[in-house]
Amino acid sequence: MSDFYLSEYPKYAGGNETGITIGKITNTHRCFILKHSAVCLARHLMHEYMHVMGFHHYYDSQAQKDKTVPYVIGNIIKSLLDNKQECGCVKKDCY
Repeated sequence: MSDFYLSEYPKYAGGNETGITIGKITNTHRCFILKHSAVCLARHLMHEYMHVMGFHHYYDSQAQKDKTVPYVIGNIIKSLLDNKQECGCVKKDCY
């Protein structure tokens, strides 16, 4: 088990980004926290915790990323809680 710290940042960077983990600190943008359900937040936090645990994903393509531990575990959490929730971020939701 490893420590996990969460902080929020106010400005949405655009694209598909909901947050980033550097070391043991996960920075998640405020808009994602406020505008998404607990299911989506749980998925996101588990994805980021996988980074804290040392798992990473590829940057070559989204198809490769989707098969890496952070995405697979995040999707398992989502399917266990409620697979019908939409969890993606788009710029129009925030700024």
